[in-house]
Amino acid sequence: RATTALPGGSRLAVTYAGLSYLLPERIRYRTRLHGLDGGWVERGTRRDVEFIGLPPGQYTLEVQAAHPGGAWSPQAARWSFQVRPLWWQRSDVRIGGALLALLLLYGLYRYRVHSYQASNRRLAQLVDARTADLKAQAQRLQEIDRERAGLLEQLREQAEGYARQAREDALTGLPNRRQFEETLARDLALARRGAHPLCLALLDIDHFKRINDTRSHSVGDQVLREFGQLLHGQRRGSDLVARLGGEEFALLMPDTRLEEALPACERLQARTRAHRPWAGLEDLEVSFSLGLVELRPGEDAEDLYRRADAALYRAKREGRDRLQLG
Repeated sequence: RATTALPGGSRLAVTYAGLSYLLPERIRYRTRLHGLDGGWVERGTRRDVEFIGLPPGQYTLEVQAAHPGGAWSPQAARWSFQVRPLWWQRSDVRIGGALLALLLLYGLYRYRVHSYQASNRRLAQLVDARTADLKAQAQRLQEIDRERAGLLEQLREQAEGYARQAREDALTGLPNRRQFEETLARDLALARRGAHPLCLALLDIDHFKRINDTRSHSVGDQVLREFGQLLHGQRRGSDLVARLGGEEFALLMPDTRLEEALPACERLQARTRAHRPWAGLEDLEVSFSLGLVELRPGEDAEDLYRRADAALYRAKREGRDRLQLG
């Protein structure tokens, strides 16, 4: 029998019937569509099957029937048909579409190349027209730049000197009160944001006025320089040592708990007691009093400094040469 050709995307309904004079309504059926089904599909007593949207291709529908409890018919009924592809599924249409896309891409490529070459030509003409003028200007600018560079270097050196003077103690070379206050504000903000600990120690050289009065101000200045060097040498890399004025110094210790800061201050006190000579004088003894506090929740810089200053005052009032926690 000739193969039936069906248009793609069609709904295909096939009705079949088994010829029998004995209980025809109880005849069982099964079908198999070659090209789609992998095996037989039981249909029960249904006498029709429906396919929707079959892909393009060759198909053969087989149908077998059986009486209740009996064997399937030895010879299956067969019907062959072909599903034609839709227009966009045809090979020639796909090939034509691919060729058209390639042509469009090639045309776009040629257009871009032409535009790029034209832009390059215009740019080359512009560069040639400006080159001579730029060379002359470059020579003039080089002379101006040499003069300007010398002036800028002088200004930079002056600015660096002014910056150091603004934030550096002239006698000891340590940061001064201004830099201490700026660093304290910064470390305090970081401690609040990250919930980090922060400790502050205020130090005051004991009986410094007596050293000035009995040994001379030059000896006092040398004591301040040596004490500043000792503090700077004992600090950790993240700590800040500053001279606040006179014989008062500050030690700012970020990321440090009170139980960590106290041993460091005790080591500093022991190092000061062991230092000899002071200002070249073997009989000169130097000690200091210290107030140590840790940042509390909600405190600002003024509160922290006030507590450290109060602790320092208690240390001096209770005999000097001692550490006092605040």
